[in-house]
Amino acid sequence: MHKIKPIPIPPDANIAAAGIAKKLDQPLNLGIGTMPGHSYQPIDKETLTEGTQFLLNLLGLHPDKTTVIPAKGGGSGAISCGIAALRSLGYRPASAAFSHWDWTGYDSFCTAQGLEKHLLDTNSYLHEDPNTIVFLQTNRNADGTRLNLERAEAIIELNNRLKRPNFIDLPYFTASEEERAVLQLFAEKSEQPTIVAWSPTKIYQTFASRPGGVVFLLHPTSDHKKDLGWVGGVTARGTTGFDDATTRELWADLAHNQSDLTRRHQHYLEVVKTATKVWRANTPEWAQNYFDDTLYGGMFRLFPAQADTQAKMAAQNIVPVLMQSGDEYKVRVNLCGIIKPDGSVLADADKKIAQFFDILKS
Repeated sequence: MHKIKPIPIPPDANIAAAGIAKKLDQPLNLGIGTMPGHSYQPIDKETLTEGTQFLLNLLGLHPDKTTVIPAKGGGSGAISCGIAALRSLGYRPASAAFSHWDWTGYDSFCTAQGLEKHLLDTNSYLHEDPNTIVFLQTNRNADGTRLNLERAEAIIELNNRLKRPNFIDLPYFTASEEERAVLQLFAEKSEQPTIVAWSPTKIYQTFASRPGGVVFLLHPTSDHKKDLGWVGGVTARGTTGFDDATTRELWADLAHNQSDLTRRHQHYLEVVKTATKVWRANTPEWAQNYFDDTLYGGMFRLFPAQADTQAKMAAQNIVPVLMQSGDEYKVRVNLCGIIKPDGSVLADADKKIAQFFDILKS
């Protein structure tokens, strides 16, 4: 991957001035904001510090080798911010690669960011072009497939050889030991920077409000962070990472409402666990492998389908997402669709699941 040497940029002057002003009793504001009483209010240092520590503990990352960059716009904002962070580091990818079935949103990122697109046949994420950034997921967005340690090791070895940074999209983090171990493997063994684009919208049930996300820049060494720590501020100022009201609310929760966030995360895990159990119990033998705990860990599953599968299911009041790649079709299913808002299971969940598989095989 073509890499230019980045030029260090000093801390953002407006944010620095705002921080000073907040410490004064009656500051005379001669530069922050445009109208009296409407000065910019960035995330304060205490909130950022407390929230950062909570997230680092959640992901199992070490502060000496991690730069944390607030982003707005949930996971999509975090991915855009993560791409910008790579460019701030001096990397200039010409293209991006991802599996056919990962997430249609990646197409949009390629178009908006001027990246050529390479579709991978599998979710191994092994692509030999050093000028191509590869989007990875610990729980694959399309079908919940886990990125296990063996596959992660192969990806790291390849990227080390190609001198290519890693890019991890992290929208459905369970904080399981397996997932934390995968992230720690990248942090410990990668010789190149690793971008982790994290979103709270699923695990904290905040999807409707689309609050901010976070980019974690995992430096290969602590010295790398010392030399390039300024990249976080530049990226935040120059992209979606420049915070807004919902981003500040998220960080206030991360810093001061940790017990409630933990409770909501546990609720998310319980819902996924319950939904998976019900699906497994009502799944025919031919489809049982889709619920193998060693292979799958997320809320989604991806099943082979036909062009008219979605219409057939809609006729029975069942609505999955129809995905297409060339002449091939699949339906993307959120297992949690059988769970009611109070966390209980729909009374006719078994019948609906049976209908789903009957239509799928028709």
